[in-house]
Amino acid sequence: MNVFTLIQASGVIGYTIILLSFVAVALIIEYAVQIRRSILSPPALGGELRQLLAQGQLAPALEKCRNDKSVLSQILLAALLQCEFGWAAVEKAGEEEAAKQASKLYRRAEYLSVIGNIAPMLGLLGTVVGMVFAFEQLASAEGYVRAADFAQGIYLALVTTVEGLLVAIPSLTAYSFFNNRIAALMTETLTAADTVLAVVRKGLRASLKTAETRK
Repeated sequence: MNVFTLIQASGVIGYTIILLSFVAVALIIEYAVQIRRSILSPPALGGELRQLLAQGQLAPALEKCRNDKSVLSQILLAALLQCEFGWAAVEKAGEEEAAKQASKLYRRAEYLSVIGNIAPMLGLLGTVVGMVFAFEQLASAEGYVRAADFAQGIYLALVTTVEGLLVAIPSLTAYSFFNNRIAALMTETLTAADTVLAVVRKGLRASLKTAETRK
């Protein structure tokens, strides 16, 4: 009995589990490509923005953030747009955008968790259904039923459980990996954002002191 025979024997539920496996693989590849340091927090971006802000070029810095789609740029864009309202507004806007971006990343990774939890349940359902049919065949059989025939039915019923676990284990492992990766990269991104915004904080404080001196 080869793999294709086992898949065919698992029926509709088995095909559904196989479909979930393809979705899980696609998601893992997508996340591996997108959840990277170069995508979330490009190293060169922070240095360029610090240089612009140190020179007092807020408009070019905002334009650069708008043209860049990284998480770091979105956090800094939200924060820099509040410069005219003071440092407290800048800090609050940055924190809110950071929470929003982190939430979006975690929600995307949740799909792997959903697949990892659904797959074994489908496998269990397939096994229960298979067992029901096997016992029904045993009950309705006329005459002698060989143990081998009964065991084969149970054997095929358990195939869906194996399929479900084969999908669930990699999916949940990948979910845990990407969750940890998101947490680590978001920490790095926030550190980079704080470094850039330190220039803004210094400039706002200098402007405030200048205004007080003039008074």
